Amino acid sequence: MARQARSPEADRWRRRLKPAQGRWIAALLAAAIATAPPSARASPASTDTKAATARYKEGVKALRKGEVEAAAEKFEEALALVPAAELEVRAAVLFDLVDARRQTHEATGALQHLCAARDALTDYLDEAEAAGEASEGYPDVRKAHELRVELLESIHVAERKDPSTRCDVGDAAPTEAPAEEPAEELDAPPPSTDADDRRLDKRGRVYLITGSALAGVGLIFLGVMAGGLAMGASAERDGEALVDAGIDSGQHVSMSDPALEAIASRGRTGNALAVAGGVIGVAAAGAGAALIVLALRRRGRSQARLSGAPYVLRGGAGVSLGLRF
Repeated sequence: MARQARSPEADRWRRRLKPAQGRWIAALLAAAIATAPPSARASPASTDTKAATARYKEGVKALRKGEVEAAAEKFEEALALVPAAELEVRAAVLFDLVDARRQTHEATGALQHLCAARDALTDYLDEAEAAGEASEGYPDVRKAHELRVELLESIHVAERKDPSTRCDVGDAAPTEAPAEEPAEELDAPPPSTDADDRRLDKRGRVYLITGSALAGVGLIFLGVMAGGLAMGASAERDGEALVDAGIDSGQHVSMSDPALEAIASRGRTGNALAVAGGVIGVAAAGAGAALIVLALRRRGRSQARLSGAPYVLRGGAGVSLGLRF
């Protein structure tokens, strides 16, 4: 597999992981074999350590060739062979495995590699938890926690982009159902039930009662407006008659005349009643009329409803429609 161009996200991951050099980890594995007691060097554990060293070196070679998927497989085999007691070596191999899985995902787009890296980190953290509370303070354990969180975020983003690939169901594309002829869509309201009708009727009654009350209040205030206009017009006529009578009798009527002031006060009261009655009456009557119209429309919809019910036969399926009046 040819080496892929590194994306900014890949560089961020590599800076985050800081994978150990192959020679350093191989040296650690060799040291683990050399420091083992003579009686243990011939044990199966010693043999596993040697095999782990060989697998890891093969993974490093594959990684240098750009064969990231093969390198990930070798690192995974090496990790499985490293004894559980070698926590430092296991962590170093694990981080290289995670980096290789990440690069493989970038090269192939297969989500399964991120899932495998997540599972490897989860297994390592489970081992650390089983080792006791002291392991929680290890830098490798903290790094594994952080990497797992970042992996989960990457997996979540990938699953959001392509819901057909998920860690829990694999990367295989779902089996497509046989093509069916598109069914004719009907522009019909949703099926109704008696409970819906009762609720619809109840709301319609509430709207009708409220609208009627508001319309009645509006009519009353419109009547007040008419009375105020009549009062103002009457005061204006009385004032003009009083002034004309004074002119005819030769007696000038001043603005401070008590009779003229009473007529003017009555006129101002009539004007105020006309303005207030008109504003309140129009608003109340308009709101009431709107509620009455809404109630009548809801009642009309509740009297004729189109309902549908699915049915399944041996030869196929369909929908039965019923129009209720």
